[in-house]
Amino acid sequence: GGLEGTGQVVGVVPGDAVEWRRKVKDVVMGGADGGIERRVVYIVRRKRREFEQESETKLGQLLSKFAVKHHMQLATVVFNSSLPFRAQVAALWTAGVALGIHGANLANAVFMPPGAALIEIMPFRFDHDMYAAGGGAGLRYARWNVSEGEDFPGRIKGESVEECIRGSKKCKKFYRSDHRKVR
Repeated sequence: GGLEGTGQVVGVVPGDAVEWRRKVKDVVMGGADGGIERRVVYIVRRKRREFEQESETKLGQLLSKFAVKHHMQLATVVFNSSLPFRAQVAALWTAGVALGIHGANLANAVFMPPGAALIEIMPFRFDHDMYAAGGGAGLRYARWNVSEGEDFPGRIKGESVEECIRGSKKCKKFYRSDHRKVR
């Protein structure tokens, strides 16, 4: 499947984001500063709204090539209940770039340094702007839309996705579902 991108840069770091980061630094990170490092972090989703294996493999290869080309380290993280909180914070504390499929896992971007970049991958025909403001943390933001995938089986020929979603609760649930694989 293909990806289409649009980007937005959020250049202002709100004062409360600066204060939040200072408190996290003192309480969670033991005073460790968190400047931007040349590191890409891929935030993986499991069980809900995940890539099919072939697409996951292709994305991994693409990210590896990107990291090598730009002299960056590549890390993969799965945020779950077995990962201690400090490790969750540390995974993104100095990341220059983080990316992942739209979902609650991207809320962890709040731990990234101001000026870093968050890339949100949107599932096929799914649209949401929850992280467009860089999580309110002064992050640069880009959005990549998966351009191939499965359409709602009950969609009427000639009907737009927007019309389907507005006219059918089942259609809306299908496109926002956490149970479809992203191709």
